[in-house]
Parts: sequence; C-alpha cells; structure tokens
Amino acid sequence: MPSPRPPRLIENFDRLSVERAIAELRAGRPILLIDGDRSGLIASADSADLRMLSALSALAEGKAHLVLTERRLARLGVQRESAGALALPRLDAERILALSTKPDD
Repeated sequence: MPSPRPPRLIENFDRLSVERAIAELRAGRPILLIDGDRSGLIASADSADLRMLSALSALAEGKAHLVLTERRLARLGVQRESAGALALPRLDAERILALSTKPDD
C-alpha cells in the first residue's frame, strides 16, 4: 500500500505543475508525465533535434507516439473528432517535423 501524501506546502500545486510543464516544453525541454503506474516522456516536436531524438529513441524502445491535433490528423487522412496519436516505431526527425509542423497546403 502506498504511503500517504504529505501535506502540501503550496496552494494549487497541481495547477503550478501543469504550468511548469508547459513552460518546460516551450523552452525545448522534455517532461515526464506520471499517472499512477503509467508514465510517458513528452517532448515538443518543434524542439526535436537529432541529439534529443536519439536519447528519446533509446528510452522509448520502439513504443514512441506522435500526438497530433484533429486538424493535422485529417490532413493525413485520419478522421477523428479529437486529437490522437500515431505510433512511431523509429524516431526520425524529418518525418516527425513533416507530420507535425509542416504548414497545410
């Protein structure tokens, strides 16, 4: 049984955590997202470079996903009413940038 959480010293800690995570992503740094016994290492496609992708690829062990908006998925021929994810068995910088940030024609 997990130990009880200590009392929080900061009001709105969860909101601050989300705001900090967004700031880290905007600054080009990956974040670790934890939900119970599941976790995911998140990085912005805008800041992906070869060094970061190489490190993430080693950690992902072929289980990486690229999360895209509904509009971007529609451009790729996937009809959804919300954002979704594409499996990426191999992290390729050019492919990630083409799928996620290339302007719509």
